[in-house]
Amino acid sequence: MTSSLKYFICLLLFTCIILSACMNEYERQATGYYEVDKFEALDSTSAIDLPTLVLNEDKTFVLSFKNKKITGKWKADDYRDFTVADFTFDNRHAQGELLGQHLERMEIINPLDFYINAKSFSFKRVEKH
Repeated sequence: MTSSLKYFICLLLFTCIILSACMNEYERQATGYYEVDKFEALDSTSAIDLPTLVLNEDKTFVLSFKNKKITGKWKADDYRDFTVADFTFDNRHAQGELLGQHLERMEIINPLDFYINAKSFSFKRVEKH
């Protein structure tokens, strides 16, 4: 093995360790692919574009609608009685409450913050198809 290859492998391992150490236990549990679990429309005439949500280990997220994607940063923290995911994108802020024993569900606190035209909206983490 050449010295530059050894250096690259060491640097890669170091980076992986640092990135994984930067995530707290709630963020590690919450990463993954989410699909819509439940929603309640604002009214009976509202059409809702049902998005998917991906929470990446590098603390970026992608909210994918039919014709649009929102990307930004996310973080999670626990406040004893509840765990909150904070999202930052396009100079906006949105929040979701992480629920379940393994934080596999997320109730979006104000769906309009995510451009989702609904009274209530939640995601459930699933295995990506």
